[in-house]
Amino acid sequence: MPILLPLDPPIQTPMLDSEGKVVEIWRTYFRRNRDVLDALQALTTPGLFSALPSTPTAGMLRSVSDSTTNVWGNVITGGGANLVLAFWNSVAWTVCGK
Repeated sequence: MPILLPLDPPIQTPMLDSEGKVVEIWRTYFRRNRDVLDALQALTTPGLFSALPSTPTAGMLRSVSDSTTNVWGNVITGGGANLVLAFWNSVAWTVCGK
């Protein structure tokens, strides 16, 4: 996984959008780090329990929008109304944040 380095490569003149906000610096900053952005989006975009990876890796985190529990450490199943951060502990998805 690439390491995030500020302005890598450096930009001499930032590009501005129509409102005068700097846009080019962020595009350059993350251009080489698309996998990091994809991972952050997967982590922070809530999804259904049924949409979790079928072969998760130990330590994986995901945001679940239909957990039946929000008690830290409890095993998650789908079909509920709780929004939680799920952790794969190599056995089951468990609540690690709410």
